[in-house]
Amino acid sequence: MSRLRLPGALRLEEVIGTGGFGRVFRGTWRGQVVAVKAARGDAGPAGVSSLRREARLYARLRHPNVVALRAVCLEPPHLCLVMEFAAGGPLSRALAGRRVPPAVLLDWARQVARGMRYLPSGCSEPPNCP
Repeated sequence: MSRLRLPGALRLEEVIGTGGFGRVFRGTWRGQVVAVKAARGDAGPAGVSSLRREARLYARLRHPNVVALRAVCLEPPHLCLVMEFAAGGPLSRALAGRRVPPAVLLDWARQVARGMRYLPSGCSEPPNCP
């Protein structure tokens, strides 16, 4: 995991998701397409602390079925996690409104199970994991 100073090498392109923490962008960093989880501008000390916990957790994870953390920026107001980009998008979108062949569904279920089995046991939410 490398430390990142913004703006600079990271280019944010389009919003691909939103949540309580902020927005997720598709972007480019070091010539690779990445997902950037960016905190809202008013994240404050609690937001920084939450981002640090999440970054520490993701920094320890190395598995082909778990998205990888590439970099972290903890320089206010640019608080973000730079992560591997899942080109297929969220599984919920892939399943919505279309028929997926059973063999493909089974393969996806196995991949999800492998990633979940790898995660620390007793992990209810990523920021609370050891």
